[in-house]
Amino acid sequence: MTARKYVRVTNDPLKIELNPDGKQWTLLQDMHYHVGAPDSQDVIVVPKGQTTDLASVPWFARWFVGTWQGTAKAAMVHDYLYRSKGDNGRFTKKESDKIFLEVLQVVDALPTYKQLIAWAAVSFLGKGKF
Repeated sequence: MTARKYVRVTNDPLKIELNPDGKQWTLLQDMHYHVGAPDSQDVIVVPKGQTTDLASVPWFARWFVGTWQGTAKAAMVHDYLYRSKGDNGRFTKKESDKIFLEVLQVVDALPTYKQLIAWAAVSFLGKGKF
């Protein structure tokens, strides 16, 4: 699988807050994601107030791919796409999963093999129905 390499995610730190349940996080400001190229006009806006559990990694695999390091921005975009049914129909589940990989590649906080394993996990185990 070849993913686009020129995707831009805002470089600002992800501003999120842990919810009282201790499991979900809430986005405190809109997050903009430019698909395809740094100057792309194809923008996904993850709205302030969006919630995520970050990466849904089973406890026994957290030593391999953590729930936070390197995956938080990708998880926020991916969770938004799943909840909004592909940003209200703009993207299929397959495209949404591919976008998850793209964000992982741009952030580049994980080795490539871990990015691919995380992508495979959401592709095959993700519960998005759209």
